[in-house]
Amino acid sequence: MDVRSDNLGFQCSTHKRVYENICHKCNKLLCGRCITIHNKEFDHIKYCDHIDDLKLNLNHQFGSDVNNNINSYSDCFTAINNNNHLNQRIETIWSTIKSSAHYHQSLATTETDITNHFLELHQYLIVEEQKLKRPIIQSKEDVNTTIDCKLKELKFLVNTINNHNLFVKYNGDIKKEYAQKNNHNSNNDNLEYSSTCSDSTDCYSIPKIMASILSCSTLSSFIQSNNNTLFCQYTENNNFDMRDLLAQYNNNIDSYTLDTIYKYNSQFKTSGDSLSNGNQDHYELEINKFDTNKLNELLTQSIKMSTVSLPPVIHTDNVLPTKYPFIFTTHTSKGATLIDINNKIIDEIQSKKYDFNGTYNSMVKVGDIIYIFGGFKNKTKYFRYSTLNGSIEVCDMDGIEGGRWISVCYDGIDHIYMINRDVHSRLDRYNIKTEKFEKIDTFGVGGVQILSLFYKGLIYSFSSAANTINIYDVGKHNLQELKIDKLFNATIAACTDGNGNVYLHSKDNLFIRFNIETNDTIELQPLGYFEQALSMTYQKISSSESYIYLLGGVRYNNHRYSIKNNQWENIFDDEKYERIYCSSTIFDSTYQLSYQA
Repeated sequence: MDVRSDNLGFQCSTHKRVYENICHKCNKLLCGRCITIHNKEFDHIKYCDHIDDLKLNLNHQFGSDVNNNINSYSDCFTAINNNNHLNQRIETIWSTIKSSAHYHQSLATTETDITNHFLELHQYLIVEEQKLKRPIIQSKEDVNTTIDCKLKELKFLVNTINNHNLFVKYNGDIKKEYAQKNNHNSNNDNLEYSSTCSDSTDCYSIPKIMASILSCSTLSSFIQSNNNTLFCQYTENNNFDMRDLLAQYNNNIDSYTLDTIYKYNSQFKTSGDSLSNGNQDHYELEINKFDTNKLNELLTQSIKMSTVSLPPVIHTDNVLPTKYPFIFTTHTSKGATLIDINNKIIDEIQSKKYDFNGTYNSMVKVGDIIYIFGGFKNKTKYFRYSTLNGSIEVCDMDGIEGGRWISVCYDGIDHIYMINRDVHSRLDRYNIKTEKFEKIDTFGVGGVQILSLFYKGLIYSFSSAANTINIYDVGKHNLQELKIDKLFNATIAACTDGNGNVYLHSKDNLFIRFNIETNDTIELQPLGYFEQALSMTYQKISSSESYIYLLGGVRYNNHRYSIKNNQWENIFDDEKYERIYCSSTIFDSTYQLSYQA
């Protein structure tokens, strides 16, 4: 039955029949009799295909009209036998290729993100380098300008001195000396000034001139070394009879000298040297070797990469992963409740190390981490919860005093700001990358803040016991207090939509929406009367549908407000915990998470 043993014809050597079947498992060709025997022996029927089925698949998939029917290519899998081995193999190959392409795209994106991250560092270093070098470069340009001017002045004086001495020594008979030089190639000093110059552009470059200045110990040696370049007065083109020059002054050397000095004074007016020793800026550079350990620590804090094991995903074009909304809400019994909003599934999370009482305004979610700061019984600690794996950490707030009823907000970049006005009126902040706390400022006014938000570079903080808003500019360390008559003197719950709108519910059954940019107020349907502070959190479903959740626990029940319908409804009736003075937030997850109580 093995085709490799039959070289006499394309037929079964045992039954003398043409091969009509193939077993993909064994990779054997089978005739009509062989396949019955084969399947009885090995039970490979699901791996076997008849030639007619294969032709049907090949006609659909690789026919001559495939280019004309490319849009219906994917539909052929449902139009033919789905159990066909080639069908299944093609689907598997395509799925692997598609998944690999998505994976490659993800890798390329991560690679680009790493490049861009370090490119930002490179650009920063270049800017800092140029910032330090800028005054040096400017000073060098000033020095170049000064040297150029002074060399022109020096050349004028040197030429004046040379001409004067030449006139005096030879009593005006200059032409004779020129003739002697040309005929006898004399090396006398008095003829060097009229020699033909042999130089190049390089001789006049600033580096060349600087090197010459520094290599010459005296002015005389400097002039002598540059006699044929910088201080060359006569060339092949201007080698004229100096008696003609002297004749302009009636052969009076004194007149020539006096006129030359007059021209010097006119051309080079003495106005003081801008780069005299008293006016020069001297730069003292102190260089400390890079602490590679600290540098590595900063780099590690700024970028981290880890390997994450994800469940296999079948990629379907234009289909986004499903997101599931959850409420994370704490209670006074040292624990939290995780609520699957869509499926109404409730899981309990115990945290015996942290008491959440006094934290109703102290929770903020940043990325996949939920932070809670301070509280009645843990004023110097903070709580971290991972929405990815359910891990819990309780840490110390080193560097600041902490407190209870700490109103917190996230700036969208690196810092969580903490407004503490319970006992100490101050502003602190926490760096989510370095995990360090620092004191920022103190205030002259007190009072608990029901809500704080970071909006367009400013911190807006709403008082729980006064109709005031405190606006703080972090960069300028400037605090502004605004009194808004339409706000409440007793606010028990508040939240924001992140777009400048703040929702506030009063103690005495009033509910409003306030815009921090326009100061406009809209009255909404209130829920009722409350005595204690409660947590309120905002959820956006779509551009036309949003909700607000107010978690009141066993005392005030749990409620959801429809912004579109301006209506409240009771939710999660099977409540068993007290949630006054406790916090809550909403997050979305692309996976159905499973937590243990």
